[in-house]
Amino acid sequence: MIKINGIEIFVEAFNLNNLTKSIIKSHLNKLENNYDSKGLKEKFVVVYYNLRTNTFKKAFEKYKDYIENEHKFIYPRVKEAEEITTKYTDSRMFKTFHDREGKEVILYHLVLMFPK
Repeated sequence: MIKINGIEIFVEAFNLNNLTKSIIKSHLNKLENNYDSKGLKEKFVVVYYNLRTNTFKKAFEKYKDYIENEHKFIYPRVKEAEEITTKYTDSRMFKTFHDREGKEVILYHLVLMFPK
């Protein structure tokens, strides 16, 4: 948790070498279920992808596809994910929208390439 000017921000970060669904599930479940007892409006996931050059685009697409079509969130998704423009070639970001107790909460996914 990061606290800035009294505002709490939860960030869950983890490394991937490939699309390891069990690792993703474990970390997302911790973020949704264990850390956020208050029901914060926004939370952040940072994925460090350890990849060879010219493989990031495909790895990101696999991650995003898993999040959008397979992963079972504790708080269900309520609409389509939205991509967010980033300045850098080795980063991608999107947000997913979830229903938590009748209110919309947002989970930001920041995916970064860390070259092997």
